[in-house]
Amino acid sequence: MAGAAELLERAARTESAYFELGNRVSDSDLARFVTNPDTPDIWDSNCVTRARAATPGQVEELMAEAAIHYAAADHRVFKLDPLTPAALEVRLLLDGYRGDTLLHLVLPEAEEAADIAMPRPGSRPAVSIRPAESEADWASLARLARADHEEANAREGRPVWSQEVSDQMVARKRQRSDQLPFFLASLDGRDVGHGCAWAGTPEEKVGMVEDLFTDPGFRHRGVASALIFHGIAWARAAGAGPVMIGAVDDDTPRLMYAAMGFRPVFVSRTYISS
Repeated sequence: MAGAAELLERAARTESAYFELGNRVSDSDLARFVTNPDTPDIWDSNCVTRARAATPGQVEELMAEAAIHYAAADHRVFKLDPLTPAALEVRLLLDGYRGDTLLHLVLPEAEEAADIAMPRPGSRPAVSIRPAESEADWASLARLARADHEEANAREGRPVWSQEVSDQMVARKRQRSDQLPFFLASLDGRDVGHGCAWAGTPEEKVGMVEDLFTDPGFRHRGVASALIFHGIAWARAAGAGPVMIGAVDDDTPRLMYAAMGFRPVFVSRTYISS
């Protein structure tokens, strides 16, 4: 279907733009090179996006360009979307890059998310959502982000990132918060979750709800759902039509998103060598 193909392309370009947002971007005929000297250890701020090398010769040229752009970095990161030719992916695998897979689901324009997992009125304390604005808010978000990083690395069997890396990640969130606001969710006066929302680019108008995390001790109490509903509303009020959300391919949130009405649209992969 032409409509489905168009949505896939718009959503894929939106994901790339998300990584480019707030960072330096250098264009070539074969890719975009995203860099941020303020957060040199953050993979998502220092990565190759929109790679379009289609032949072995073009892949070789792209790898040489990446070596120049990331000469001072101790890692190489390539973000592959459905529009990336296969020639690059097979080369990355041959060179020993490891890949992480993300499933992207989209809530179609004009459709509302199903209110599953939302507590009935009076059955549980209400989840309160607010934007991260004050120093206290950002300190609270930093605490939650560190817990998120520790859990994610343990799940993936990787060494836990240093506190410095976590601090850089929070700094990156704060740098982009004028366009990509972060929200804190609280229960009983305690901040227990965070997430962000974006309206997408003016060209694509595909919104995003991203970076969701709930303190393990407060899960299954409607926190994630409240953050998602809030993010959808914010993105659409800011001009988005469809709204996208991502899930690790083998993690359970993908099932929750599907039950809420998000529809699987495409898969992207991040390939890392460090």
